[in-house]
Amino acid sequence: EIGVRLVGSEMCIRDSYYPNVNGFRWFIKNVTPLIKINYEVTLVGNRMDLLKEEFSNNSNVKVLGRVEDLSPYYEDADVVVGPIFEGAGMKVKTAEALSYGKIFIGTDESLIGYKELAGNLLGKSIVVCNNEEEFAKAINNLDFGNGFCPENYDFFLRNYSIEAATCKLKTLLE
Repeated sequence: EIGVRLVGSEMCIRDSYYPNVNGFRWFIKNVTPLIKINYEVTLVGNRMDLLKEEFSNNSNVKVLGRVEDLSPYYEDADVVVGPIFEGAGMKVKTAEALSYGKIFIGTDESLIGYKELAGNLLGKSIVVCNNEEEFAKAINNLDFGNGFCPENYDFFLRNYSIEAATCKLKTLLE
């Protein structure tokens, strides 16, 4: 069974961070019916529990609310998906997923600032999908191994970690 995690600690239904809520609703409605492998999707985040009833008809979807620590959910995930179709700038949840060495399947929007540097990881452990067929194909066909992708972890360390930012800043200042 593959553990697909939709993780977003800042997703507020009442506060309406629409891009996350809209993306996850779209994913559950349009992508999960096309997944052919055994899977579980876990939605984690502030006020996500308000969606519990909406997704109660899908036994493969587990909806949680706010948690104190997202680490166990990232660590337990085989893959993290980012079905975000609107917004601005780099997505923190993408960086978090990569920092845990997770395979990431996301839209062009969720990968802004990441795919530009991903090089040969694109299409392998960082997969761009912009419609339900692409998401389902990626999930159905990728080898998720043991849930840890050292290449994505190294990619994060080289490009997005505090150490990488410090090194880049130091170079700029010199």
